[in-house]
This record gives sequence, structure tokens and C-alpha cells, in this order.
Amino acid sequence: PYAALTVTNWQYSYKSKISGKNLHIDFQFSGGVVPAESWVKPNRISNRKVSRQLLNHEQGHVNINFLLLKDGEQQVRFQKYNTSNYKRLIQANANRVGKYYGEMQSRYDAETKHGSDLEAQEKWDDYIREQLDKYE
Repeated sequence: PYAALTVTNWQYSYKSKISGKNLHIDFQFSGGVVPAESWVKPNRISNRKVSRQLLNHEQGHVNINFLLLKDGEQQVRFQKYNTSNYKRLIQANANRVGKYYGEMQSRYDAETKHGSDLEAQEKWDDYIREQLDKYE
């Protein structure tokens, strides 16, 4: 039913060192598009205008994933952890942030009707741009 699908991912990992009551955590964060799972149906693109609209909509998914990457890093990295709670809290924070942005991706598609509701798409474009501006 769709002309394109952009699959994104977000991952984190960490290494921890405990020395007495001191805890040191090194985090790694990554995210992006998963090319092997993303696709486009060229026969569904009738002209350049449709192509631009489709590309803009799919770019919105990439931008939401970037927001997940940046916000997820902030919320996971800068939480206060201690030696007894860090594993549980890191997992809980990552799950919460991932769920929030996963739901945002779904709302984005539902409200824009996968990019075909141009008025809703424009509102989302503005919202995403405002959110991205926070990281410039």
C-alpha cells in the first residue's frame, strides 16, 4: 500500500567500571537508516512533485530517528546512576525513550497519511524542524 519504507534503528552500548563505590560508564550510541530493509516502489512515483513529497516524508522518519539518537543519548548518558541501579536504569531509560520515538514515528505516518495529507505533513515538518533546531 505504500510507495516507500524507511527503516531506522537506534542502538546503545556501554562499558562500566566499578571501583569501590565509584562507577564509571562509557556509552556508545549509534543510529541510522537500515538500507537492506528500506525500499521504494518507483512505479508509484508519477512525477517530480510526487517524488519530492515522498522524499520529504521519508526524510521526516530519518529526522525523527536523529531526534531519538540525540535525546536518547542525553536521557541515558546524563542520568544519575549508582553501582546498584545502573543496569536497570540504563535499560529502563533506553526503553522509555525508544518507545516514545517509536510511537512518534507511528503518529507521524498516521497523521500525515504516509505523506499524502500535505497540510498535516507541513505541520509535522515544522514541528520536526523546531526539534532539530534544539541541537544546532
